[in-house]
Amino acid sequence: MTTIAQTPARRAEQTAVPHSVYIALAIGILAGASAALSTKYALAEGASPLMIAFFRLSAATLLLTPIILAKYRDDLRTLTRRDLLLLSVGGIWMALHFVFWSASLAYASVLVATVIVCSSPIWTAIFEIAFLRARLTRMILIGLILAVGGNIVIALGSSADGGSNQALGGFIAMVAAIVIAAQRTVGRSLRLHIPLFPYLWLMYLAGTLTLLPIMLATQTPILGYTPSAYFWMFLLTLLPQLLGHGAFNYALGYFSATFTSLIIQTQPPIASAVAFFALGEVPSWLQVIGSGVIVAGVIMAIQGRRVASVAANLPPPPAGASPH
Repeated sequence: MTTIAQTPARRAEQTAVPHSVYIALAIGILAGASAALSTKYALAEGASPLMIAFFRLSAATLLLTPIILAKYRDDLRTLTRRDLLLLSVGGIWMALHFVFWSASLAYASVLVATVIVCSSPIWTAIFEIAFLRARLTRMILIGLILAVGGNIVIALGSSADGGSNQALGGFIAMVAAIVIAAQRTVGRSLRLHIPLFPYLWLMYLAGTLTLLPIMLATQTPILGYTPSAYFWMFLLTLLPQLLGHGAFNYALGYFSATFTSLIIQTQPPIASAVAFFALGEVPSWLQVIGSGVIVAGVIMAIQGRRVASVAANLPPPPAGASPH
């Protein structure tokens, strides 16, 4: 049998990522950048961090349920016990992330909380190396360092305005970054063979069931908030929850968890721009410089991934990685 050697161009064609993935990431980044502002407004209307997290997960679960029952029953029947266990673990991590993320914004400014929570690539890389035996290329590592360094520069250039306790809020945001990194690491292996919508629905359902007993134990009310509070929580469900996290988890079917987390590093500069128009916060020169460093790091990581994919001759993602 004659073996035909594959050229780099052929290998690149095999590893080509659909344009829809990049479009989804762009939409997800823009939708996610609105999360901090909407959360701030919901907190100001009297909603607690626990209630905000519970509303996001439960509402997203309800919105996806008709789609799941209509089109994905067969996919649910094919899931193994291991799949369900990992989905449950991922849902718990996601639920904790939303609670800690909302709580961080009760103490820190939009920019500081967003910058620190976007440090998740550090933890994602650690988890992937420790548990998935991942190997990161030099360019991705350099891009990671640049992106995190740019976020540090942005944080140094921010004032104390907008937060009652920046140190406490920053610490809570760091915890939120760690748990979302754990969720993406778990989700990476699942997204390779589970379609997007069943994956999201089961993870949101697991998160809802995680927070429900906590809501009951703490006697956190579900009703009785102002119409504005419900509006901002619904906006959180529609934009960051369904579009944002949905897009990022869609990308996990094609990219590593570290790479996906690194792309999300573009959110702090966008959040800074949103804060400028919505709250009149004028970015400092350090924030502008840090934003440029982040963009440079992301570009380098993207180029590093392309080089690694061609060199490794990786197979294309399985059919199950794309939504039906």
